[in-house]
Amino acid sequence: MPSAKMMNESFFNELMKKLNVAGELIKERQEEKQGALDDFTEQARRFIAGKISEKAMDQSVAKTNKELQRLDRDIKLYISESKTLSERIRVLTSHQVPKAYKATRKGALLHSGKRRHAKTPAKKSSRKKK
Repeated sequence: MPSAKMMNESFFNELMKKLNVAGELIKERQEEKQGALDDFTEQARRFIAGKISEKAMDQSVAKTNKELQRLDRDIKLYISESKTLSERIRVLTSHQVPKAYKATRKGALLHSGKRRHAKTPAKKSSRKKK
């Protein structure tokens, strides 16, 4: 009796949820990064206008650079995680390639499609001996 391949749907759904979470975290970190850049731009405008000192601006630069590096590191981590998850999903789904069956009077039989021919042996090369 032929049977169709069944996917482990609970595992597949778990992987998809993790992939969605990783994508949302990437988006969230990118929004945080844009917010940090906007804050820094505002600080730069205030510095140019003479409302804050050089010391305060230097502290703002250091703080912003540290925050941007942290956010970049997080984004790269989540991108790597999503790449790993998507590869696992691809492998899981690639195992679901359907088997071809053919209905006959005798019942459903596995159908191979085209017949495969035996490979002919390679010709031996004739080398001149010295």
